[in-house]
Amino acid sequence: MMSPISVVVERIVDIIPSVSESNEKALQLGGAPRARASKALRMANVETRRYWLPGESLPMEIALTAARAATADSALDEIGMVFYTTGSAMALPSIRVMPDPASDLRVRLGLPNAGALSSVGGCAAYLALIGTAVDWVRIHQRKCLVVTFEDYRSAGTEGMTRYLFADACVAILLAPSEEPGVGFHAVDNRVDYRVTSPALIGLDKAMNAALTLDYHGSQPGKLLMQGRVVGNFVRAMVHRSILRHCEEHGISRPDVQMFIPHQANSSLMHELHRQCFPSSELVETIAHRGNTAGASVGVSLCEGLSRKPRGRTRVYMSAFGAGPGIVNAYYIANGHEQVVRAEQASPASAFFALDSKQTKYQSHVSANLIIERPDSRHFVILPEELFDRVDHPRRILVENAAQAEFFATVLQDHCGIYLGGTGGELKKWAERTPKPMGVGCPLHERHMLAAARLLERVQADFPGRSDEAGGSHFAPIDPNLVHKVDPSNVMLGDVTRIGALFSFRARTSTPEIRFDHPSSHVQGLLLTEVARQAMLATAHLVGLPLDWRLTLTQIDIHYHHFATPDVPLDIRCLSSYRVPEYHSNIASEGHERKVWSIVEIHQDGICCAIARLTSVTFREGPS
Repeated sequence: MMSPISVVVERIVDIIPSVSESNEKALQLGGAPRARASKALRMANVETRRYWLPGESLPMEIALTAARAATADSALDEIGMVFYTTGSAMALPSIRVMPDPASDLRVRLGLPNAGALSSVGGCAAYLALIGTAVDWVRIHQRKCLVVTFEDYRSAGTEGMTRYLFADACVAILLAPSEEPGVGFHAVDNRVDYRVTSPALIGLDKAMNAALTLDYHGSQPGKLLMQGRVVGNFVRAMVHRSILRHCEEHGISRPDVQMFIPHQANSSLMHELHRQCFPSSELVETIAHRGNTAGASVGVSLCEGLSRKPRGRTRVYMSAFGAGPGIVNAYYIANGHEQVVRAEQASPASAFFALDSKQTKYQSHVSANLIIERPDSRHFVILPEELFDRVDHPRRILVENAAQAEFFATVLQDHCGIYLGGTGGELKKWAERTPKPMGVGCPLHERHMLAAARLLERVQADFPGRSDEAGGSHFAPIDPNLVHKVDPSNVMLGDVTRIGALFSFRARTSTPEIRFDHPSSHVQGLLLTEVARQAMLATAHLVGLPLDWRLTLTQIDIHYHHFATPDVPLDIRCLSSYRVPEYHSNIASEGHERKVWSIVEIHQDGICCAIARLTSVTFREGPS
């Protein structure tokens, strides 16, 4: 009989926001009555809070950096699942517009065969998702990644939330282990709607107890919570839940060495500590990090593991709040967990300096483009002299450094240049070039003339495409992305991304465009509309705010092959808007500029049309 598989933390990454704000500075900025705010800060024991650099940090880029750090030493085929959760006040509107975050992370990490699941929840959501991930690892015996991102503070929240809450991003890589007696032994979700529902204002009691956002009231997207009611709930229910959890799973409370509760209020945490685990070490991060909401248990676990001695450590975690209610977990560390604590710096440089174990880590942004093995990247750039000698399904021929720069800019982390001992111009360029080139090489209009020709060298079968799930029944993308009101007029769906290239599935008809006679092929007007929608969606997906528009000024489309109406189209689009992506803050502010786009329309592996579109961005004003 096989012994049960243990699930351990292989690596945990805490990205520490760069901006630190003292209570004095927070009170000066206002947002709530000063006396009330001061009292709340004293009770919670918040001294400083951390938040993301305003206007420059995008959730997916920070989450991607954490994910890369967590998976840096793992082979891509070892990771079978990506989980992502957030509870930030602006999270749900963002997710409804942007691609599924977990799927986006999966594709950009180069994990085309991994599963992906995104969720939105409150302060207990991350620990609850870890419980789901633990079960997944036990069943599939593969590694999985669990990422949480919170930006309550930098997203512009107001009132007491502005004083108490902070930003954070944590990634945990879970792995199966045959070592007995270690890992997660019990993750238990308990919800009592009768107690939690009064904490939420303006929402139906039991049915909506897991929601924390108001979509129907006067302030859509605003976090609705009564702190006093939540405090009473914690005092009345959480310690009972912990005692019950320990009894049911045979956990000896005196043997627990480290207690990590949700970092909501210092006095509540100390009260739970005295009631449940008085002989253990209480890990407390709220004073110097603030209430990091769903990420707080991950932030505290990272700090606790970074200072523990080698050897087994019994850790008990408890998260509570709106969402899953109460989540308790018991974890026995094996002493081999790798801890990465990295402070966010300027997104332009994307450098993260570590303070753990005197080790330095840099994101892939600063990695060299040169690779040692051709099969280490999904796409490999090759000079002419090596092209016929290297067997790779997605090899790309380059004749000079300018072409290599273009492909590196477009494909970013998914490509590398293999030189095989050769030198010359390409080697000199690659050695002085950081990766991905998306950081420092804007796509200028001069690239447009050659872009369509060069993109033909990039094989058009993207990781993450699902032919089985695509078909003609795929769900359309958000109508706002293509400036439509009626979803039936949206022709695009099934979006995936590789570097700066976006791909979509497209329908071959729309009720918006009708013809006076049937046709055996897809009319050119429909293909033109597909290209226009791809241009719009790509610009918004890389950061153009939805209250900004693109005015089409020129289109040049070349038709190469008939497309039939009964087979969906495959579209890929490259837009010059906001490449490099880390270069400026126009994702949050918008920017008036000329944008060019290249759209390829494929069907059954054949390129049917290529369009070059030029447009100008502008902010939509009152009519």
